[in-house]
Amino acid sequence: MPRVTTLLGSGAAALLAVSAVAVLVWPRQPDPAPAPQAGPETVTSVKFLVDDVGIAAADCPRGVGWADDPVHGEVMTLRGAGEFCQTSGPMIRTAGSWSVAAWVRLAKAPDGYAMTFVAQDGAYASGFYLQYSWFHRKWVCNWMQADMMNPTRNAASVSDEPVTTQWTHLVGTYDASTRRLLVYVNGVPGHAATIGKPWQAGGPLTIGRGKWDGKSSDLAQGQVTDVRVWGRALKPEEVITLRDAATRAS
Repeated sequence: MPRVTTLLGSGAAALLAVSAVAVLVWPRQPDPAPAPQAGPETVTSVKFLVDDVGIAAADCPRGVGWADDPVHGEVMTLRGAGEFCQTSGPMIRTAGSWSVAAWVRLAKAPDGYAMTFVAQDGAYASGFYLQYSWFHRKWVCNWMQADMMNPTRNAASVSDEPVTTQWTHLVGTYDASTRRLLVYVNGVPGHAATIGKPWQAGGPLTIGRGKWDGKSSDLAQGQVTDVRVWGRALKPEEVITLRDAATRAS
């Protein structure tokens, strides 16, 4: 039977223990007599953290895989069949300051295509893309010049950290006071970028895809957990704390 589950990762165990909204805790207690399964469990909705205290839901129209990971607890699995999750409306004011974070693991080494793990829809493009970039062949936080068909200009904060199929902590931040866009990979800041005129992406927050020319794009393949969003730009020391909250569990 489809159920809602919680995409918070092992670092959020304390919150889950006291939250009346969350439907799962980590570690999950085993069923008295678990039925055998041929593969990962499928879920149709996930939840994630907002500003460290709130919990928001994202529906997964085609379902997503759900599996146990020895370090990160319960993780979402995107199997390359068009799976993604999205909220009912915007979670970030993209014209203001914001941050997004997620632990991700690529299913395989990417080869000539982009994979977006967190974004927020505009009418034609995403307001930002926390992604693996096919153009740079690196982890980036990407911003398009405007919400339009086939924009020709963008700003990208690019990381020099290696792209692997191991668990990787991604954070994208934007400071509206300086128009500075910055990606962190495993706590290490990339090359900052300065964007042009900010614009508001008024659509849903998405996990596992972006938007381009008015259509879903950059579908991710791999695993995702501990998705978080903030209405401010995180400080470098906060990014390190986030990273260490999960890596200490290993």
